[in-house]
Amino acid sequence: DRAAPAHEPVTVAVSTFEGAVTQAVALVQGKQRALFEACLPAIQGNHALALFLMHHVVHDLLNSNATSLSDLGALSSSLAGLLGAAKHETAQAVFSIVDDVIQRRDSVLQCDLTVVRASDTKARDRLLHRIEQMRRPISNRKVVAASVRCGAHARALQFLEEAILEEHSGNIVNPFDNPRIQSQEDCFLLQRIYRDLDEPDGVLGALRIGPSSVMTRTLQLEQAERWHDAQACYEEQLTVLDRAPAEQRSNGGLGRQDVVCGLVRCNQNMRRFESSLRLIQGLGDEEGARARLKPFAVEAAWQLSSWDRLQDALQMPSAEEGEDDFRVSLGKSLLAVHKKEPETLKTALSESMLQVTRSVASAARESY
Repeated sequence: DRAAPAHEPVTVAVSTFEGAVTQAVALVQGKQRALFEACLPAIQGNHALALFLMHHVVHDLLNSNATSLSDLGALSSSLAGLLGAAKHETAQAVFSIVDDVIQRRDSVLQCDLTVVRASDTKARDRLLHRIEQMRRPISNRKVVAASVRCGAHARALQFLEEAILEEHSGNIVNPFDNPRIQSQEDCFLLQRIYRDLDEPDGVLGALRIGPSSVMTRTLQLEQAERWHDAQACYEEQLTVLDRAPAEQRSNGGLGRQDVVCGLVRCNQNMRRFESSLRLIQGLGDEEGARARLKPFAVEAAWQLSSWDRLQDALQMPSAEEGEDDFRVSLGKSLLAVHKKEPETLKTALSESMLQVTRSVASAARESY
């Protein structure tokens, strides 16, 4: 009489990884469920234990035929939603589950079918189907976006390449063997990942296999550190954009903000800091662009020893990530030194150290 129904509706609103663990445990059937439920009170505030428990619960759900495919898909959708969580450790936990599922699929596929029975083949196909149901909502593109945001650049590179290959699966020619990538957005994302990995050859290669456009040629000039030529290209694009109708002010996906950011980047590398500041100030109330250019404004101000403008630059809006660039932290420290404020300097240095160690921690979690 006390037995639970075979398929209980799952109505858990998942906003944390612990919530996803609770949702997963609710899907477990049989004797294992009581054991998993007994562990639930201990996972609150204990992220490592929650991840450990989740691995075992997912393993049980994949092996059990009692859990429906729709329930598996709902659980996977909840995990996919957590990739956009503010805490990086939450996305890292989902990465760990994805790695486990992929490893499970690969081990099943490597099984030698010549030495198994027909019933074993059916069980294998059933397991692969359940694994695919678990994997589908957590797409490669979602993993790439979360990896870039978390600073897991090696993972972002791996899953972006898999996404590109998956989307070209109907073509005979491998896009990396041709080589040619038709999407300019993929080309830019690929070169950005290689840049963050400090792989200049990869950056240049990503630009060369992308579509031939004004933007890719401009970025190749930047990569070659031909800043004068790159600046001339950006100025030409800015003129074209300003003359175009408002609804057509893009150039292969490149907007006015991107062009201005490129101009500022060129001026910074040519050490024309006064020109950079004037360009940034000319943006007016365009908060999106000013937030992107805040690190450049801070660096230009302290390079010029313009402390009043440095203070103004530090008050500019920050990027959406909510974390200041290292150049911004350096600007805070230098301004504190100039004003002879030791407590402010101590705080700025602590924040800068925490920011650097946070990025190192994200990279250290990856097993590549």
